[in-house]
Amino acid sequence: MKDRRSHALPHLDIGDVLQRNPDDLIKYVDFQSADISHDNIDVAHRRIELTSFQDVSQAVEHISTDDGFGIIAHELEHRSKPHFHDYVEVTHVLKGSVMLWIEGRTEVVRAGGTIAIQPGAKHLISPVGGDSQPTPVEIDMLISTTIISRMQALAPHSHDEAFHQWASSLSDIPYIAIGPDKSPSLESAINRLIVEYGSSEHSVHYAVVGNLLECVHYLSQALDERVHADPLIASIQQIIDRDLVHISIESIAHQLGYSIGYLSRYSKSHSGKTLGTLINETRLNEAATALTQSELTIAEITRLVGFKSPSYFHKIFQKRFSLTPKQYRNAFLKTGLGA
Repeated sequence: MKDRRSHALPHLDIGDVLQRNPDDLIKYVDFQSADISHDNIDVAHRRIELTSFQDVSQAVEHISTDDGFGIIAHELEHRSKPHFHDYVEVTHVLKGSVMLWIEGRTEVVRAGGTIAIQPGAKHLISPVGGDSQPTPVEIDMLISTTIISRMQALAPHSHDEAFHQWASSLSDIPYIAIGPDKSPSLESAINRLIVEYGSSEHSVHYAVVGNLLECVHYLSQALDERVHADPLIASIQQIIDRDLVHISIESIAHQLGYSIGYLSRYSKSHSGKTLGTLINETRLNEAATALTQSELTIAEITRLVGFKSPSYFHKIFQKRFSLTPKQYRNAFLKTGLGA
């Protein structure tokens, strides 16, 4: 069944914007045509430009600076230039997979996944996959600091502490990534927001703001869980981080003074993950970093992060990122940052 959630949303037509204002494209357009020079990509020297909410409103007629909020649908055919925003960008992937470079880290977001990028976080986004893969389709929710202030004013006595803490500081964490099926409540709220905004001719009325508040509530919860991790889970993670190569469930239990059975049950109930999953996810994240930031061979990286079986490493890496280690490295190189 064809996904039509983006059908009623405004699209950022790169060709149209390029025709109207080719010399100033980077000011307000994330995605560029393949035939535009990539000379501005120079992350090491911080040649990274601001895309402001006002710039976007000039490119998309349905978005108003007075509203302070808008949703844009994208078919992501080309990578973006490195840039940052003065607004919160919540990207929800409807089809395919995208890779983000953000503040020196890489994330692959698959269909159904969501990533919230905070103001000032330097990033770029690129499609991943070969010719046989579908062109990624994503929904971008643009949330200005103006409308965040309005949402705070709508519920000044709310007990939603996570939201108010996030809205007041916009957090020191540059982004929060939520994988497919990790937050069904968030995905459901995003769907309702898309439908309400699209069916009301992109008017930011109370029903839209109510759905937006619900989305931000679930995003704030996810961020709060990341910031305020359970102390014992945090201790487990610290032990894993210290010795990825030799770490085992037995050694974690021994160092913390708990039985394997108790610690395993505790990890599952308080983090939603088994001890083995925590170990493997940490190893895979380190492997992803090494693939994009070193010239080590895949075999060397496999050993470096503690996997004894190359075939098992390839299997669970592909399950985690929807790409093989080689495809992941190549996808990063195609962003221009690894050249």
